[in-house]
Amino acid sequence: AAGVTGGHLFPAQALAEAGFRADRPACICWMGVTMYLTEAAIMETLGYAAALPKDSSIAFDFTIVPGLMNPVERVIVEMIKQHTAAMGEPWLSDFDPAALREKLLGLGFAEAETFEPDVLNRRYLHRRKDGLRRGGRLCLARR
Repeated sequence: AAGVTGGHLFPAQALAEAGFRADRPACICWMGVTMYLTEAAIMETLGYAAALPKDSSIAFDFTIVPGLMNPVERVIVEMIKQHTAAMGEPWLSDFDPAALREKLLGLGFAEAETFEPDVLNRRYLHRRKDGLRRGGRLCLARR
């Protein structure tokens, strides 16, 4: 499944060149990436991950479609989008969590779950004394 996406080496080829064993289960952490790629490039990469052996998984964060955001979140995300675009790295993709889950299952994942920031904060950051909180959504898909 190696190819070129948007003028860049598709991750399968780069992973193979680095010695990645696509014949063994893998856990992929793909954070801070999807918003900068087209949906086609994202689905190509997720399709590659869905073809990995049973017990493989991928975790990634994503931005939700503006219509699902509350007004404050929508303003904050729009400011971030403008800032990153001004730096030459526009955000290109966002997802409806339910539709994303269906796409992942359609690609061949056995399970796909998305997590809201409140759930993640309660689960992982509730003991933090410095106020750190997560703002984005997370998806975990398993083979």
